[in-house]
Amino acid sequence: MKFTGRDGVLRIYDSSSPAQYFEVIFCNMDFSGQIGRPKTEEILVLNRQKMDANAHYIEGSDEPLYNSVDISFSCLLDDTVNKDKIILALECDNPESAHWSSTGISSKGDTKNDGVNFNPLFVDSDKKTVNVQVLWSSVTGSNQGYAYYEVYFPAGEQTIAESDDGVTLSCKGACYGVIERISQFGVIY
Repeated sequence: MKFTGRDGVLRIYDSSSPAQYFEVIFCNMDFSGQIGRPKTEEILVLNRQKMDANAHYIEGSDEPLYNSVDISFSCLLDDTVNKDKIILALECDNPESAHWSSTGISSKGDTKNDGVNFNPLFVDSDKKTVNVQVLWSSVTGSNQGYAYYEVYFPAGEQTIAESDDGVTLSCKGACYGVIERISQFGVIY
């Protein structure tokens, strides 16, 4: 089965109920992101620095579970949809699209990276996160994609570059939440 890379659909969701979303249909998509969160470290404990029957592992810090992981993608800006609406969606503002018509609600703190505790909120309450889902279709019709929750897109890390082909917006986000595999849109963690 071959997935058609570089062409796909990406949705940016807020945390309202029901969730508002902004859809970006890609041609020449270059999405990049991890397919899972890092795990905690396994630390070997030896008996006076010697391996014996009492050697065992202990779990390291939970910090890797909560550190952000990078995702990135780029898109050509046009004079209708992607000109400013995508930037507003990344900021969890109001892109005034068919499926997102009011100021977004941040998704920060909505997921549980350890499966038990809700992720901590930012100290700066002005920082808003969104949920990002990307989906590719295969030639057989089955879909595969990933969902990235609690993604923060700092304005200082988004770039614009012009070329003969058009103006490209390159987006870089920090995913603080759960990462999961999806086969359709709308299945929110």
